Amino acid sequence: MYNFFTVFLLVIALSATALMLSSLFTYPRTVSRVVHPIYGSAYSVRMHSHPALSASAQRDVLCNAQNGSQHAAVKILAQFDRSLTFLDIGADTGNVSLAALFCVPTLHRVIAVEPVSSRHETLLRRLEELSGDDPESERFFAKRLAFANESARRFVSVERGGNLKEVKQNSSANSDVEEHGQHAEFVRADEFLVNNGFEPDFVRMDVRADEMNVLQGMQKLLKAQHNLVIMVEHDSRMLSTMGKEWSRVYDYMTELQFRAYCEPVGESRGGEFNTDTKEFTKEQVGSVACRQLVYWKHVSSNMGSVVGRF
Repeated sequence: MYNFFTVFLLVIALSATALMLSSLFTYPRTVSRVVHPIYGSAYSVRMHSHPALSASAQRDVLCNAQNGSQHAAVKILAQFDRSLTFLDIGADTGNVSLAALFCVPTLHRVIAVEPVSSRHETLLRRLEELSGDDPESERFFAKRLAFANESARRFVSVERGGNLKEVKQNSSANSDVEEHGQHAEFVRADEFLVNNGFEPDFVRMDVRADEMNVLQGMQKLLKAQHNLVIMVEHDSRMLSTMGKEWSRVYDYMTELQFRAYCEPVGESRGGEFNTDTKEFTKEQVGSVACRQLVYWKHVSSNMGSVVGRF
């Protein structure tokens, strides 16, 4: 009994000591938030906590030039020699938009749109962790929102790789649609951009087979007489089922005087994005594995030297 009681007291003492030490190394954290009056929140963050890695160290890891996983959109943005506005549609947890913000200092603004609440919240948390005392977050605008060809409140899939069409199909066969998705606001991209005074030069889309629906809601932007890059994310695993959808997107974009370029799967590893790649043909759409299909409209030379290599 004596030994048991001694061990019990020792455990309590050790637990109390650990709690005390933890409190000594915990610092308060403050977050200042500027709320947009209509659409969203621009976050200006100052952290006073001491995470495992400092915000500066985390940014260094994110922007490490030796990191072969750096997204092609970030590589392309870094090559332009003037300030651009980057719009990330389907931003997920911010892998691309946050890398663009912190790794491409010449960017004027980064806009991240994501409809799934858990991913949007993770994006904001990562922004907070990466910002520290860095004022770069003032150039970042995040909104929980989805784009479509009309304004509505709909369900979106909460599963990675899901899309709006899958949610509609599942909900018709299942009374509990919450198992498949959650409500989100859908608006036309043109409406969102005009109301916020945004004029993107580079748009990345990762909307999983809902591209046409999104593009039809941004006709004003697509038809504007200024240089514009539209990058459409393609999942090579969906080639057999979504080839026709991508073919429709190709026809739509080329009719609007965009030229298409492809970064073949695996070709970009360990090197810079090749802007000298050949123009992508319609015959290749749906038959050639393409991670990012880049649509480019060149109206003038005011976007910088990189455009001459397209």
